[in-house]
Amino acid sequence: MKFGKYLEKQAKEEWRSFYLDYKGLKDLIKESAREAEASGPAAFSPRTTSLSIVRAAKTADAAEERFFQKLELEVEKVGKFTQRVVAELRQRLSNLQPKADKAAAAEGRTGDKERLME
Repeated sequence: MKFGKYLEKQAKEEWRSFYLDYKGLKDLIKESAREAEASGPAAFSPRTTSLSIVRAAKTADAAEERFFQKLELEVEKVGKFTQRVVAELRQRLSNLQPKADKAAAAEGRTGDKERLME
């Protein structure tokens, strides 16, 4: 099974809009390869992205530049979603902790929390 199909199959439906747009990025890579093939050898500039990848000098409207722009947006999208989910989980844990402490105290297991944290 191809990786893109695998991702689609494994995607959690309610999170689908927060996944990295693998197909869109792959399409831009293919477009960039076609542009590079058509234009011949490229001259490179010392410009780098946050990923420290050397980018072609003439990329104002090139597929390669669009790829990197989209990649940065996709990484930011995934990062924000992950931060939101982690914050929600921390809040849920915080809300459940007093109930767990109360239940443990009722059963005489007050030292369990410390043992688990070791």
